[in-house]
Amino acid sequence: MKKYSTLIIALTIVASTVAFGSTAEAAKYRLASMYATDNYVVRALTRVADRVREQTKGEVDIVIYPSDQLGNYENCYQEVMRGTIDMIGNYPSSRFNKKFELVSVPGLTVSDEQAKKLLSKDSPMHKFLEKCYDENGVVYIGSYLDAIMYCNIGKGRNIRDPFAVGDKKGLTVRVVPVAAWRAFYTNMGYSVATIPWAEIFSSIQTGIIDADTGMNTEQAVASLGEVLGAHVQYLGASVVVVNDFCISKKTWNKFDDKTKQIIIDAFEAEREREWKDAVGAYYRDLETMKTKLGMKVYTPTAAQVKSNHEVAVKYCWPEAEKIVGKGIFEEINTFLGNK
Repeated sequence: MKKYSTLIIALTIVASTVAFGSTAEAAKYRLASMYATDNYVVRALTRVADRVREQTKGEVDIVIYPSDQLGNYENCYQEVMRGTIDMIGNYPSSRFNKKFELVSVPGLTVSDEQAKKLLSKDSPMHKFLEKCYDENGVVYIGSYLDAIMYCNIGKGRNIRDPFAVGDKKGLTVRVVPVAAWRAFYTNMGYSVATIPWAEIFSSIQTGIIDADTGMNTEQAVASLGEVLGAHVQYLGASVVVVNDFCISKKTWNKFDDKTKQIIIDAFEAEREREWKDAVGAYYRDLETMKTKLGMKVYTPTAAQVKSNHEVAVKYCWPEAEKIVGKGIFEEINTFLGNK
C-alpha cells in the first residue's frame, strides 16, 4: 500500500510538471519595453504578464524591463529575432522589414473608432503584420495603441490655415524618413526635414525646424512643452502608431498549445482597457497643452477631415503601395467600410 501511494504521488508530480509543456520549472521570460512603468502600454503588458503567471500557476513568469533597460527598441528587437531576448513591446521599424512602413501611412482611418477596429485581431493589418514578423522569425501576438500622431508646432510661428491643401506654410516640419508619411506634409505645404530624436528640442528652439510629427502628446508635453505653441489634429490623415507584442520563435516553441493560447487570450483580454487608457491619455495631454502650456489646438471641420483624407489617399498611399502593394489598402478599406 505504501509503495502504491508513493507511485501515485510521483505520477501526480510528473503530471503537474508537464502540464505546460517544456516550462517544467517556473521559468522567467524577459520582455523589453522602451516605455516607463507608468505608461499605458507597459501597464497593459504588466497585466498580461500577471494573467499568464496566474493561469500557468506561476510556471510562465514574464518579467518586464521598462525604459530601455535591455537596450533601445531596435537593438532589443534584433535580440528577439536571435532568441536572446524572449519578448518585446515593439514599434515595427522598417529597418527590419520595409513592409512595416504600412503602420506609418497617413489616413488609414478617419476616426478613433476606425483606428480601434484597425488594431483588432480580425483586421487585415493584423494578418499583414503577422506575416511580416514571421519573415523576421518572430511571433506576432497583436498590437496595442501607442499613439495617434499629429503635428506639434513651435512657439512664435506664423501659422496660416493648417488645413489648406498645397498652401505654402513657410514652416519646416520634422517627419521620419518614410516616403508615405512625408508625402502628406509636403502636399499640405510644409518643408520636411530629418532631425535626430535627441535634437528635436534644440532644433525647434533655435529655428532649425518649426514643428515635429514624431512624438506622441505624452512625449511632447514632457520633452517639448516649453518650446511648443500649437497642436494640429490632422484628423483623416493621422498615423496610427502601434506597439506590438512579439515573442521570439525560440521562446514560443518552448510552450505547448495550451500555454500559447493562454498568452494570446491574456493579450486580448487587456485590449479594450489599453485602448481606453491610450485614448484617455491623449485627451488629458491635449487639455494640458491648452490649459497649462497655453498652446492653440487646431481641430478640422468635417469637410477638412475629408480633405485631409483625400490628400493621404491621393499622395501617401501610392508611395506605400510601392512597398506593400495595393491589395492591403483595398482590404483595409473594405474592412473599415470606407469607399
